[in-house]
Amino acid sequence: MNDESILKFTDFDSITGDHHLQMMKAALPYMEVSLQKALSIMIKFQEFRKTVSLFEEEETAAVGICSLDESQPRSPVDMLRAVQPYGNPQEQDFIDLICGFLQGIRTENQYQTVHTPVQDNARPSLQQMRTLLSPEQQSRFDTASMLMQAMQQVT
Repeated sequence: MNDESILKFTDFDSITGDHHLQMMKAALPYMEVSLQKALSIMIKFQEFRKTVSLFEEEETAAVGICSLDESQPRSPVDMLRAVQPYGNPQEQDFIDLICGFLQGIRTENQYQTVHTPVQDNARPSLQQMRTLLSPEQQSRFDTASMLMQAMQQVT
């Protein structure tokens, strides 16, 4: 098994599973195919049953699964950073690019609210900064730019 095929567990996995289910999952490769199918379905059904029961409990249903503390940040960058470890290396790099892009926009917005407007020709444009990137980074930048434009049109 290579590093990419090893999955990390989330808080949600911890809540909907237990060590017995993990033991059964680990035993699957050593069973006949017909038994693997039946056991796999039973394991997923148990996880599904636990998920449904989470929302039947009043306390959990009111706050949601693995909810963040109200005082913790909930920005798109925070969410992307939370999902980043579960991606493959290319996805992690892309998330880094998007987070950097979003943080750059946030910094620019903060700068504009604090400082007086600067002449447009005195501030480097995104296209001018793009030329400093490698061709691969430029391609990712273009993809992220299109994604951001699409997000702006939706909101």
